[in-house]
Amino acid sequence: MGKQINYYMGYKDFLSVAQTALDNGAVIYRHERRNGKMQMIGGASLEIIKEDTIFYYFHFPTDGEIIIEDHFGSQYPSHSSELHMIEAGFTFTDHENRILRSNRLYLITGRYENGTWIPRSENIGKTYSKLMRIVKRIAPYTEIEHFVVNEMYKWQKFISKEYITPEFVDLVKNNDYTLG
Repeated sequence: MGKQINYYMGYKDFLSVAQTALDNGAVIYRHERRNGKMQMIGGASLEIIKEDTIFYYFHFPTDGEIIIEDHFGSQYPSHSSELHMIEAGFTFTDHENRILRSNRLYLITGRYENGTWIPRSENIGKTYSKLMRIVKRIAPYTEIEHFVVNEMYKWQKFISKEYITPEFVDLVKNNDYTLG
């Protein structure tokens, strides 16, 4: 369980979200493929954010240590580390097939360890709220008519409200991009 907001936001807009996380003490991690395995790479500046990597972890060292586990040669944060991080990313844009895939801010509520409930820290909850406000400012909640990825409804348009940047609204309205 946790809190999450799904949105459509590009790389350049995502940099504002990442900078706010950095300003609030985050170390940003991403996965990088090395020798066929996923490795966790961390950094404390926007240089860690790459246009070809859409998913990140904002870790807050003051709330607890990140433990990186090895799974068949690839690195991932441990489950107990989830209490000290926010997952975030930007929209994957498939221009060839005209598809936009949403991303999200996600924060776990807490977890059970040995039968004891351990909540996330108050600090990380406040930081999540700050980041969420920035997402809502950059990608306002907008009613939009769009196609969906599901093949069963391939030629039907739907109306929904999405957190979406004006850049992506334009792609959906004027170029028939599909939301997924």
